[in-house]
Amino acid sequence: MGISSQSQSSSSGTGDKDTPYLDRVRRNVLRLPEYKIREILANLKFQDTGLEPEDPDYEVKVQLISTVLINEDKEKQAKGAKRQASEGFIPLSQIEHD
Repeated sequence: MGISSQSQSSSSGTGDKDTPYLDRVRRNVLRLPEYKIREILANLKFQDTGLEPEDPDYEVKVQLISTVLINEDKEKQAKGAKRQASEGFIPLSQIEHD
């Protein structure tokens, strides 16, 4: 079941429990434009907003940026679901009966 494996925390940092979803998120982090990475890290109050593999905080930064991207994705999904529900939802009180 993919749902249960996605809900597990990968805070251990070992990466041995990565799911395909988390792998995709990590690839998306590494493909982000530099300005977007710097913007996210600045919002997270990092003084060094660069993302370099030799940086001692590299893995921490990647994980934090991943979390930001996941949260943004969840917000978009929630807004989309809310919009779909409001567009397709008709309150019972508005349905006319013969």
